[in-house]
Amino acid sequence: MMRRIVTVILLLFMCSVVTHVQKTDCRGIVIGAAGRALEGVTIRLEPDRHLTQTNGKGEFLLKQVYTGSYILYASNVGYKTHHQSLDLESGINPVIAIQLQEG
Repeated sequence: MMRRIVTVILLLFMCSVVTHVQKTDCRGIVIGAAGRALEGVTIRLEPDRHLTQTNGKGEFLLKQVYTGSYILYASNVGYKTHHQSLDLESGINPVIAIQLQEG
């Protein structure tokens, strides 16, 4: 009987933790040194390895990323890889502006 009670309590606790896990979107734009939008830039969030590429307007969108701390990498042939710390919070979706330097 006691084992069942403990099991039920643990299951209820786990369900409440799972329902509080929140996700958000991460969006931004990448430009080159001359201020022009860069298409095809690879955007990566670590440690979860979310990947996307910029579109023709230099924009990117990573959908449904868990909230938390990440390092964002932006890389493209002919440019130095950019990296920055990023804290994603639920309901707060700032547009991240990245300027890549030629390299």
